[in-house]
Amino acid sequence: MSEQSKSDAGTGKHPKIETIEDALTFRIARFAAINAYDGGHLFRAAFQLTMNEVRLLGLIGAHQPVTFAWIAKRLYMDKGQLSRLVRAIQERGLIGSAPNAEDA
Repeated sequence: MSEQSKSDAGTGKHPKIETIEDALTFRIARFAAINAYDGGHLFRAAFQLTMNEVRLLGLIGAHQPVTFAWIAKRLYMDKGQLSRLVRAIQERGLIGSAPNAEDA
């Protein structure tokens, strides 16, 4: 961090961004990637689940009953990707499903 950045600390003024690594959005994206990578390994080793499968099961468990459209919106997944994910989880017997007119 530069001397100018240090002198702006506590003033409510955003520190100067000198490199991409100084940008908060870069730091957040890096943290999210590290978290997903490490979490992915842990969930795969412990439960044989991908991070997307964990996220799907977590949403269903916390908010059931849920609709396909509701899940797609929360996971920021397109319908094709979510459909494959749901099918894989159903084939393992971890979730069930029923038709819903709202998802048509």
